[in-house]
Amino acid sequence: MSNFFLVFSNGEKLGDGIIKMPFLHEIKRRFPEFKIIWLANGTTVYNNKLKLFADKYIDEVIENAKLNPFFWKKVTNKKELLNLKFEYIFDTQKAVARTIALKRLKHNNFISKSANGLFSSITIKKKNIQKKYYLDELIDLLDNVRNKDIDKFFKINIPPSIENILSKYFDPKVKYIGIAPGAGDQDRVWPLQNFIDVAKHFEKLNFKIVWFIGPNEIKIQSLIKNKFPNSIYPEELITEFSNIEVVMATTKFLICCLANDSGISHVLSTKQCSLIKLIGNKKSIGEVINLGTGTSFTIKETLDLICRILKTKIEVELENIISELASPELASDFEKIQLLQEMQNSLEVELLELLEEQEAMEEI
Repeated sequence: MSNFFLVFSNGEKLGDGIIKMPFLHEIKRRFPEFKIIWLANGTTVYNNKLKLFADKYIDEVIENAKLNPFFWKKVTNKKELLNLKFEYIFDTQKAVARTIALKRLKHNNFISKSANGLFSSITIKKKNIQKKYYLDELIDLLDNVRNKDIDKFFKINIPPSIENILSKYFDPKVKYIGIAPGAGDQDRVWPLQNFIDVAKHFEKLNFKIVWFIGPNEIKIQSLIKNKFPNSIYPEELITEFSNIEVVMATTKFLICCLANDSGISHVLSTKQCSLIKLIGNKKSIGEVINLGTGTSFTIKETLDLICRILKTKIEVELENIISELASPELASDFEKIQLLQEMQNSLEVELLELLEEQEAMEEI
């Protein structure tokens, strides 16, 4: 049996690449014994912008496949493909000519939904006639080979190399809220003043605001910096990594993030923190709460939603601490008991403040 698993795609831009990250995770999770090779018909962000995050799941990336479907011609000029036999070839696209070309590579099992599964060596089960989200279709296709419940707790892995650098700027005792006010489509933008008002509100409650301001948003950059000189601007702190890598890694330190439904919201969709998209209803891999398809949502509604997210997270932390304090193994560790009790008291104060804040907002 070969230990090579080939995945073929048309290529990935940034949004596609982030959306497919749970799929990469599921492949590696279900086929840990295989070397995963990602073959792109064009180019893929897994070989550049998202390489730092994809390397955990993909062993090798090959771009610009240029596969030939005609049997009288060489299938490819890439020697690394000609010299290998794959245990599985997994075709994620549906263009018949490309599927025919792909199947010319040496393999034991070929999985493809192209032409309703005609070229697949494994029967493609039709789970549901209803049109599915693209990511769900890929997972369903994977189920035909090794069926497992999807990992519902998946988060995009943050590499230690960047996490360790960022940790110098984030105090574990401080609560951080991210805000990304930019958007490419100016007709779908929540007013900047609303973002500013939300930020001021939580600053008064001793939360630290983390701003994500893109290079094309110079006009608002100086305005925000003047109003929030004590906030964190992570993209300016680190030069060793790209802006995209810094933004994704920063989510590890946030409780939640507020953003327009834009390119930056895709980058923030790591599931490391709750993500509130103010406009739009497209699916995303993150723990996303969509507020709708218009810009009419009030500051009060948004503040209330953030408070509810914070309240839930504090309650979970308290439950974990109480459970740990009840453990018999902790009975003799007085130093740790004292530390946990201090954390419990601090969280209870935070929770009380949030509950009072919610009550105050209800009276507005």
